[in-house]
Amino acid sequence: MFSTVDQASGDRYATTTSDPLETEKLLRDTADTLVKYLTSSNDVSAPVVKLSSPDSMESDFAAVGVPLELRDGEGPVSGPDLHKALETTLDLCVRTSHPYFLNQLYAGADRAGVAADWAVVAANTNVHTYEVAPVFTMVEQKVLQKLARVIGGRFQAASDGLFVPGGSIANTYAMHLARRRADPAANTRGMAGGPRLVAFTSEHAHYSYKKAAMLMGLGSDNLVAVACDAAGAMKPDALRSAMQEARDKGKIPFFIGATAGTTVTGAFDPFLALADVAEAEHAWLHVDGAWGGAALLSPTARIELMAGSARADSVAWNAHKLMGMPLQCSAFVTAHPGALKVRDTCHHTPGVPQRTPCHPG
Repeated sequence: MFSTVDQASGDRYATTTSDPLETEKLLRDTADTLVKYLTSSNDVSAPVVKLSSPDSMESDFAAVGVPLELRDGEGPVSGPDLHKALETTLDLCVRTSHPYFLNQLYAGADRAGVAADWAVVAANTNVHTYEVAPVFTMVEQKVLQKLARVIGGRFQAASDGLFVPGGSIANTYAMHLARRRADPAANTRGMAGGPRLVAFTSEHAHYSYKKAAMLMGLGSDNLVAVACDAAGAMKPDALRSAMQEARDKGKIPFFIGATAGTTVTGAFDPFLALADVAEAEHAWLHVDGAWGGAALLSPTARIELMAGSARADSVAWNAHKLMGMPLQCSAFVTAHPGALKVRDTCHHTPGVPQRTPCHPG
Protein backbone atom coordinates (compact mmCIF):
# COMPACT_ATOMS: atom_id res chain seq x y z
CA MET A 1 0.00 0.00 0.00
CA PHE A 2 1.19 3.57 -0.53
CA SER A 3 -0.10 7.08 0.06
CA THR A 4 -0.68 10.09 -2.14
CA VAL A 5 0.06 13.55 -0.78
CA ASP A 6 -2.23 16.48 -1.54
CA GLN A 7 0.19 19.27 -2.47
CA ALA A 8 -2.14 22.02 -1.25
CA SER A 9 -3.04 20.66 2.18
CA GLY A 10 -0.26 18.17 2.80
CA ASP A 11 -2.83 15.49 3.66
CA ARG A 12 -2.01 11.89 2.79
CA TYR A 13 -4.57 9.62 1.18
CA ALA A 14 -4.31 5.84 1.12
CA THR A 15 -4.61 4.20 -2.28
CA THR A 16 -4.32 0.65 -3.55
CA THR A 17 -0.90 -0.80 -4.22
CA SER A 18 0.73 -0.78 -7.63
CA ASP A 19 2.79 -3.88 -6.75
CA PRO A 20 1.22 -6.81 -8.67
CA LEU A 21 2.49 -9.36 -6.15
CA GLU A 22 1.01 -7.48 -3.21
CA THR A 23 -2.24 -7.03 -5.12
CA GLU A 24 -2.41 -10.76 -5.86
CA LYS A 25 -1.75 -11.64 -2.22
CA LEU A 26 -4.44 -9.24 -1.01
CA LEU A 27 -7.01 -10.71 -3.40
CA ARG A 28 -6.09 -14.35 -2.73
CA ASP A 29 -6.10 -13.87 1.04
CA THR A 30 -9.47 -12.13 0.78
CA ALA A 31 -10.91 -14.91 -1.38
CA ASP A 32 -9.64 -17.61 1.00
CA THR A 33 -11.17 -15.84 3.99
CA LEU A 34 -14.50 -15.35 2.25
CA VAL A 35 -14.65 -18.99 1.12
CA LYS A 36 -13.98 -20.12 4.69
CA TYR A 37 -16.69 -17.78 5.97
CA LEU A 38 -19.25 -18.96 3.42
CA THR A 39 -18.60 -22.66 3.97
CA SER A 40 -18.94 -22.31 7.74
CA SER A 41 -21.76 -19.76 7.87
CA ASN A 42 -24.49 -22.39 8.33
CA ASP A 43 -22.78 -23.93 11.36
CA VAL A 44 -25.51 -24.19 14.01
CA SER A 45 -22.92 -24.31 16.80
CA ALA A 46 -21.89 -20.73 16.01
CA PRO A 47 -24.07 -17.81 17.07
CA VAL A 48 -26.18 -15.99 14.49
CA VAL A 49 -24.52 -12.76 15.59
CA LYS A 50 -21.99 -11.64 18.17
CA LEU A 51 -23.91 -8.56 19.17
CA SER A 52 -21.54 -5.73 20.01
CA SER A 53 -22.09 -2.17 21.17
CA PRO A 54 -20.90 0.65 18.89
CA ASP A 55 -18.13 1.54 21.37
CA SER A 56 -16.97 -2.06 21.60
CA MET A 57 -17.00 -2.39 17.83
CA GLU A 58 -14.85 0.71 17.42
CA SER A 59 -12.39 -0.76 19.91
CA ASP A 60 -12.26 -4.06 18.00
CA PHE A 61 -11.34 -2.33 14.74
CA ALA A 62 -8.85 -0.01 16.41
CA ALA A 63 -7.16 -3.07 17.93
CA VAL A 64 -6.40 -4.51 14.48
CA GLY A 65 -5.01 -1.21 13.20
CA VAL A 66 -7.99 -0.05 11.16
CA PRO A 67 -10.01 2.42 13.25
CA LEU A 68 -13.51 3.19 12.03
CA GLU A 69 -12.98 6.88 12.75
CA LEU A 70 -11.65 8.50 9.56
CA ARG A 71 -9.20 11.06 10.89
CA ASP A 72 -7.74 13.74 8.65
CA GLY A 73 -4.11 13.27 7.71
CA GLU A 74 -3.95 9.58 8.62
CA GLY A 75 -1.48 7.42 6.72
CA PRO A 76 -2.36 4.41 4.58
CA VAL A 77 -3.46 1.04 5.93
CA SER A 78 -1.28 -1.98 5.24
CA GLY A 79 -2.47 -5.08 3.43
CA PRO A 80 -2.17 -7.31 6.53
CA ASP A 81 -4.16 -4.81 8.61
CA LEU A 82 -6.84 -4.67 5.93
CA HIS A 83 -7.09 -8.44 6.11
CA LYS A 84 -7.48 -8.30 9.89
CA ALA A 85 -10.23 -5.74 9.41
CA LEU A 86 -11.96 -8.13 6.99
CA GLU A 87 -11.83 -10.93 9.54
CA THR A 88 -13.17 -8.61 12.23
CA THR A 89 -15.98 -7.49 9.93
CA LEU A 90 -17.08 -11.05 9.18
CA ASP A 91 -16.80 -12.03 12.84
CA LEU A 92 -19.16 -9.23 13.89
CA CYS A 93 -21.60 -9.51 10.97
CA VAL A 94 -24.97 -11.21 11.23
CA ARG A 95 -24.69 -14.67 9.66
CA THR A 96 -27.62 -14.53 7.28
CA SER A 97 -26.92 -18.08 6.05
CA HIS A 98 -27.36 -19.44 9.58
CA PRO A 99 -30.35 -21.81 9.93
CA TYR A 100 -31.60 -19.69 12.83
CA PHE A 101 -31.52 -16.38 10.96
CA LEU A 102 -35.25 -15.67 10.69
CA ASN A 103 -35.32 -11.92 11.24
CA GLN A 104 -35.85 -10.68 7.69
CA LEU A 105 -37.46 -11.72 4.41
CA TYR A 106 -34.11 -12.84 2.98
CA ALA A 107 -31.33 -15.21 4.00
CA GLY A 108 -27.88 -16.29 2.91
CA ALA A 109 -27.09 -15.90 -0.77
CA ASP A 110 -26.72 -18.73 -3.26
CA ARG A 111 -23.02 -19.55 -3.70
CA ALA A 112 -23.14 -19.24 -7.49
CA GLY A 113 -24.71 -15.83 -7.00
CA VAL A 114 -21.88 -14.81 -4.68
CA ALA A 115 -19.30 -15.86 -7.26
CA ALA A 116 -21.17 -13.89 -9.92
CA ASP A 117 -21.26 -10.88 -7.62
CA TRP A 118 -17.48 -11.02 -7.28
CA ALA A 119 -17.18 -11.05 -11.08
CA VAL A 120 -19.52 -8.06 -11.40
CA VAL A 121 -17.49 -6.06 -8.88
CA ALA A 122 -14.23 -7.00 -10.61
CA ALA A 123 -15.60 -5.89 -13.99
CA ASN A 124 -16.63 -2.57 -12.41
CA THR A 125 -18.87 -1.20 -15.13
CA ASN A 126 -22.18 0.61 -15.35
CA VAL A 127 -25.02 -1.28 -17.05
CA HIS A 128 -26.53 1.73 -18.79
CA THR A 129 -25.28 1.30 -22.36
CA TYR A 130 -24.19 -1.60 -24.56
CA GLU A 131 -21.04 0.38 -25.30
CA VAL A 132 -19.61 0.08 -21.76
CA ALA A 133 -21.34 -3.13 -20.63
CA PRO A 134 -22.07 -5.36 -23.63
CA VAL A 135 -22.24 -8.65 -21.71
CA PHE A 136 -24.19 -7.37 -18.72
CA THR A 137 -26.62 -5.47 -20.95
CA MET A 138 -27.43 -8.67 -22.83
CA VAL A 139 -27.66 -10.67 -19.61
CA GLU A 140 -30.08 -8.14 -18.11
CA GLN A 141 -32.33 -8.29 -21.15
CA LYS A 142 -32.34 -12.08 -21.32
CA VAL A 143 -33.09 -12.49 -17.61
CA LEU A 144 -35.91 -9.94 -17.80
CA GLN A 145 -37.35 -11.76 -20.80
CA LYS A 146 -37.25 -15.00 -18.81
CA LEU A 147 -39.02 -13.35 -15.87
CA ALA A 148 -41.69 -12.09 -18.26
CA ARG A 149 -42.23 -15.64 -19.54
CA VAL A 150 -42.48 -16.91 -15.98
CA ILE A 151 -45.14 -14.30 -15.18
CA GLY A 152 -46.97 -15.50 -18.28
CA GLY A 153 -50.08 -14.15 -19.99
CA ARG A 154 -49.56 -11.05 -22.07
CA PHE A 155 -46.08 -10.62 -20.54
CA GLN A 156 -44.95 -13.50 -22.76
CA ALA A 157 -45.91 -11.69 -25.96
CA ALA A 158 -44.22 -8.37 -25.21
CA SER A 159 -42.66 -6.74 -22.18
CA ASP A 160 -40.19 -4.19 -20.91
CA GLY A 161 -38.21 -4.05 -17.70
CA LEU A 162 -35.21 -3.04 -15.65
CA PHE A 163 -33.25 -4.30 -12.69
CA VAL A 164 -33.63 -1.63 -10.01
CA PRO A 165 -32.22 -0.85 -6.53
CA GLY A 166 -34.95 -2.57 -4.52
CA GLY A 167 -38.67 -3.25 -4.48
CA SER A 168 -39.48 0.27 -3.30
CA ILE A 169 -38.06 1.73 -6.51
CA ALA A 170 -39.91 -0.89 -8.55
CA ASN A 171 -43.21 0.15 -6.97
CA THR A 172 -42.35 3.79 -7.63
CA TYR A 173 -41.67 3.02 -11.30
CA ALA A 174 -45.08 1.37 -11.54
CA MET A 175 -46.91 4.37 -10.11
CA HIS A 176 -44.89 6.71 -12.33
CA LEU A 177 -45.80 4.80 -15.50
CA ALA A 178 -49.43 4.66 -14.40
CA ARG A 179 -49.48 8.42 -13.94
CA ARG A 180 -47.95 8.95 -17.35
CA ARG A 181 -50.68 6.85 -18.94
CA ALA A 182 -53.43 8.66 -17.04
CA ASP A 183 -51.95 12.15 -17.45
CA PRO A 184 -49.19 12.25 -20.12
CA ALA A 185 -48.59 15.98 -19.61
CA ALA A 186 -47.75 15.59 -15.91
CA ASN A 187 -44.07 14.91 -16.56
CA THR A 188 -43.66 18.34 -18.13
CA ARG A 189 -46.52 20.35 -16.64
CA GLY A 190 -46.34 18.89 -13.14
CA MET A 191 -49.32 17.80 -11.05
CA ALA A 192 -50.78 21.30 -10.71
CA GLY A 193 -53.57 21.98 -13.15
CA GLY A 194 -53.98 18.35 -14.11
CA PRO A 195 -56.66 15.79 -13.27
CA ARG A 196 -57.10 14.88 -9.61
CA LEU A 197 -55.56 11.43 -9.65
CA VAL A 198 -55.98 8.93 -6.83
CA ALA A 199 -54.26 5.58 -6.19
CA PHE A 200 -55.37 2.55 -4.18
CA THR A 201 -53.51 -0.09 -2.17
CA SER A 202 -54.51 -2.46 0.60
CA GLU A 203 -54.24 -1.37 4.20
CA HIS A 204 -51.47 -3.96 4.60
CA ALA A 205 -49.49 -2.89 1.52
CA HIS A 206 -45.82 -1.97 1.75
CA TYR A 207 -45.06 1.59 2.83
CA SER A 208 -43.13 2.19 -0.39
CA TYR A 209 -46.43 2.95 -2.11
CA LYS A 210 -46.92 5.87 0.26
CA LYS A 211 -43.35 7.03 -0.33
CA ALA A 212 -43.93 6.87 -4.08
CA ALA A 213 -47.10 8.97 -3.81
CA MET A 214 -45.26 11.59 -1.78
CA LEU A 215 -42.18 11.57 -4.01
CA MET A 216 -44.24 12.01 -7.19
CA GLY A 217 -46.21 14.91 -5.77
CA LEU A 218 -49.43 12.90 -5.78
CA GLY A 219 -49.65 13.27 -2.01
CA SER A 220 -50.42 10.68 0.64
CA ASP A 221 -54.00 11.99 0.86
CA ASN A 222 -54.50 10.65 -2.65
CA LEU A 223 -53.36 7.14 -1.75
CA VAL A 224 -56.36 5.25 -0.39
CA ALA A 225 -55.83 2.29 1.95
CA VAL A 226 -58.46 -0.32 1.09
CA ALA A 227 -59.87 -2.64 3.75
CA CYS A 228 -58.63 -6.24 3.92
CA ASP A 229 -60.23 -9.53 4.91
CA ALA A 230 -59.27 -11.62 7.94
CA ALA A 231 -56.30 -13.10 6.05
CA GLY A 232 -54.94 -9.66 5.17
CA ALA A 233 -55.91 -9.65 1.48
CA MET A 234 -57.55 -6.66 -0.20
CA LYS A 235 -61.34 -6.86 -0.51
CA PRO A 236 -62.43 -6.30 -4.14
CA ASP A 237 -65.83 -4.95 -3.07
CA ALA A 238 -64.15 -2.50 -0.71
CA LEU A 239 -61.91 -1.41 -3.59
CA ARG A 240 -64.90 -0.77 -5.84
CA SER A 241 -66.60 1.26 -3.13
CA ALA A 242 -63.45 3.30 -2.48
CA MET A 243 -63.06 4.04 -6.18
CA GLN A 244 -66.67 5.13 -6.52
CA GLU A 245 -66.30 7.38 -3.49
CA ALA A 246 -63.24 8.97 -5.10
CA ARG A 247 -65.11 9.53 -8.36
CA ASP A 248 -67.96 11.15 -6.44
CA LYS A 249 -65.39 13.65 -5.17
CA GLY A 250 -64.23 14.46 -8.68
CA LYS A 251 -61.07 12.35 -8.55
CA ILE A 252 -59.82 9.87 -11.16
CA PRO A 253 -58.67 6.40 -10.03
CA PHE A 254 -55.52 5.58 -11.99
CA PHE A 255 -53.52 3.00 -10.04
CA ILE A 256 -54.13 -0.16 -8.00
CA GLY A 257 -51.17 -1.44 -6.01
CA ALA A 258 -51.73 -5.12 -5.25
CA THR A 259 -49.47 -7.30 -3.13
CA ALA A 260 -48.16 -10.83 -3.54
CA GLY A 261 -47.13 -11.59 0.02
CA THR A 262 -47.64 -8.75 2.49
CA THR A 263 -44.77 -7.98 4.84
CA VAL A 264 -46.56 -8.79 8.10
CA THR A 265 -49.10 -11.53 7.34
CA GLY A 266 -47.88 -12.91 4.00
CA ALA A 267 -51.26 -12.35 2.36
CA PHE A 268 -51.80 -12.54 -1.40
CA ASP A 269 -54.39 -10.21 -2.87
CA PRO A 270 -57.08 -11.70 -5.18
CA PHE A 271 -55.47 -10.71 -8.47
CA LEU A 272 -58.21 -12.07 -10.73
CA ALA A 273 -60.87 -9.95 -9.06
CA LEU A 274 -58.57 -6.92 -8.87
CA ALA A 275 -57.77 -7.26 -12.56
CA ASP A 276 -61.49 -7.13 -13.33
CA VAL A 277 -61.78 -3.92 -11.31
CA ALA A 278 -58.70 -2.40 -12.95
CA GLU A 279 -60.01 -3.11 -16.45
CA ALA A 280 -63.44 -1.69 -15.64
CA GLU A 281 -61.90 1.46 -14.16
CA HIS A 282 -59.12 1.78 -16.77
CA ALA A 283 -56.62 1.78 -13.90
CA TRP A 284 -53.06 0.46 -13.92
CA LEU A 285 -52.73 -2.77 -11.91
CA HIS A 286 -49.34 -3.38 -10.31
CA VAL A 287 -48.36 -6.49 -8.35
CA ASP A 288 -45.75 -5.98 -5.64
CA GLY A 289 -44.26 -9.46 -5.65
CA ALA A 290 -41.14 -8.41 -3.75
CA TRP A 291 -41.02 -11.69 -1.86
CA GLY A 292 -44.17 -13.50 -2.97
CA GLY A 293 -43.40 -13.29 -6.68
CA ALA A 294 -41.30 -16.42 -6.38
CA ALA A 295 -44.56 -18.35 -5.94
CA LEU A 296 -44.80 -18.20 -9.73
CA LEU A 297 -42.07 -20.85 -9.84
CA SER A 298 -44.26 -23.37 -8.01
CA PRO A 299 -46.96 -25.04 -10.15
CA THR A 300 -49.23 -25.31 -7.12
CA ALA A 301 -48.65 -21.85 -5.61
CA ARG A 302 -48.88 -20.31 -9.07
CA ILE A 303 -52.49 -21.47 -9.29
CA GLU A 304 -53.47 -21.01 -5.66
CA LEU A 305 -51.73 -17.72 -4.90
CA MET A 306 -50.79 -15.94 -8.13
CA ALA A 307 -53.82 -16.55 -10.36
CA GLY A 308 -54.57 -13.37 -12.29
CA SER A 309 -51.18 -11.76 -11.72
CA ALA A 310 -50.40 -12.16 -15.42
CA ARG A 311 -53.22 -9.69 -16.15
CA ALA A 312 -51.35 -6.94 -14.30
CA ASP A 313 -49.70 -4.03 -16.07
CA SER A 314 -46.50 -4.47 -14.09
CA VAL A 315 -44.83 -6.73 -11.53
CA ALA A 316 -42.04 -6.17 -9.00
CA TRP A 317 -39.91 -9.15 -8.00
CA ASN A 318 -37.02 -9.33 -5.50
CA ALA A 319 -34.87 -12.32 -6.36
CA HIS A 320 -32.76 -11.67 -3.25
CA LYS A 321 -35.61 -12.90 -1.08
CA LEU A 322 -37.06 -16.38 -1.66
CA MET A 323 -34.71 -17.05 -4.59
CA GLY A 324 -31.58 -16.46 -2.53
CA MET A 325 -29.76 -14.09 -4.87
CA PRO A 326 -27.19 -11.72 -3.32
CA LEU A 327 -28.54 -8.37 -2.15
CA GLN A 328 -29.82 -6.51 -4.02
CA CYS A 329 -31.45 -8.17 -6.99
CA SER A 330 -34.77 -6.51 -7.79
CA ALA A 331 -36.61 -6.54 -11.09
CA PHE A 332 -39.40 -4.39 -12.50
CA VAL A 333 -41.29 -5.89 -15.43
CA THR A 334 -44.16 -4.31 -17.37
CA ALA A 335 -46.43 -5.77 -20.02
CA HIS A 336 -46.19 -2.53 -22.02
CA PRO A 337 -43.19 -2.76 -24.37
CA GLY A 338 -41.36 0.52 -24.76
CA ALA A 339 -42.95 2.04 -21.66
CA LEU A 340 -39.54 2.67 -20.10
CA LYS A 341 -38.12 4.12 -23.31
CA VAL A 342 -40.63 6.93 -23.73
CA ARG A 343 -38.61 10.14 -23.84
CA ASP A 344 -40.38 12.00 -21.05
CA THR A 345 -40.69 8.89 -18.86
CA CYS A 346 -37.07 7.80 -18.69
CA HIS A 347 -35.09 10.44 -20.56
CA HIS A 348 -31.53 9.67 -21.61
CA THR A 349 -28.90 12.39 -21.56
CA PRO A 350 -28.05 13.56 -25.10
CA GLY A 351 -24.89 11.87 -26.30
CA VAL A 352 -25.34 8.74 -24.17
CA PRO A 353 -26.14 5.81 -26.50
CA GLN A 354 -29.38 3.92 -25.88
CA ARG A 355 -29.09 0.38 -24.59
CA THR A 356 -31.21 -0.88 -27.49
CA PRO A 357 -30.84 -1.87 -30.18
CA CYS A 358 -27.88 -3.87 -28.90
CA HIS A 359 -25.10 -3.82 -31.42
CA PRO A 360 -21.38 -3.03 -31.32
CA GLY A 361 -20.80 0.61 -32.02
